[in-house]
Amino acid sequence: VHAGPVGDGRVGKGRVGDDDFGILEGADMGAAQGDVGDNAFKTVGFDPVADLEGFVGYDDDTLASVVARLLVERGCTLSVAESCTGGALSAGFTSMSGASDYFMGSVVSYSNDVKQRVLHVREESLMQYGAVSREVAEQMAEGVRALCGTDYALATTGIAGPTGGTAEKPVGTVWLAMATPHGVVSRKMSGGTLRTQNIERACANAIFMLYRELKGLHD
Repeated sequence: VHAGPVGDGRVGKGRVGDDDFGILEGADMGAAQGDVGDNAFKTVGFDPVADLEGFVGYDDDTLASVVARLLVERGCTLSVAESCTGGALSAGFTSMSGASDYFMGSVVSYSNDVKQRVLHVREESLMQYGAVSREVAEQMAEGVRALCGTDYALATTGIAGPTGGTAEKPVGTVWLAMATPHGVVSRKMSGGTLRTQNIERACANAIFMLYRELKGLHD
């Protein structure tokens, strides 16, 4: 299967628009193919054409299954900290057989209290920047990586909707972060008002961040 604009984490063929991040147009994490529409999930910092060139997997491969295989081949481990995705990102890995070979654990830190007590997110960061911010996402990723003792960690925090948005942070705003042996990186994303799509697209983007890291496709 050739990499292309599919929004479910499964790679396929299609068209990428000037401002669209093609991996995200589908509604779920199953099989899909098609063009990217006007309401496609957008992300800051990715080049959709360059990033999606080449082959990612074959036949029934998904981004999650390809990432799982890469982790096992490299002898690396993964942990996850989730807020807005509520465990869906973790489930994308643990739903596959053999996940215990690389997936060490996760924390669904829906409340700020759990973010602070379990993941050691700093109170001043929550007060100054809010839970949906680069600073908090990065601290979540670093916190769960330290807690679980893994090579890599992913984190999600955002406003899945349809309520809870503000003028500054509208519904669909999501921050993703990835902690690695070399440091931590993060991405801000903007989605629509559909809760399920925002969650699924955030998961697909987080997995894609890790895929790019494992393949050495750095910004």
